[in-house]
Amino acid sequence: MSAPLSGPPDQLGCVVPDLAAAIEQWAERGVGPFLMMRGVTLGGYVYRGRPSKPKIHVGFSQQGETQIEGIQPVNDEPSAYRDLLA
Repeated sequence: MSAPLSGPPDQLGCVVPDLAAAIEQWAERGVGPFLMMRGVTLGGYVYRGRPSKPKIHVGFSQQGETQIEGIQPVNDEPSAYRDLLA
């Protein structure tokens, strides 16, 4: 059994259909800058018991003690990211 969570979250991950649009909206609210990585293929990924190779665009921004992470799935490989957008 793990220890209960304490304190505020230190990372927030958001799965979005369009990472560039999401970053633009966050920037309008003062969030940023973002480190962008495009076309990242996740290795060793298993989804619903089967190997999969999802490809994502991902952006990170540090806001004080909290890291904001935007994730956009960009291929049709099965993944939790795809299911969240469905």
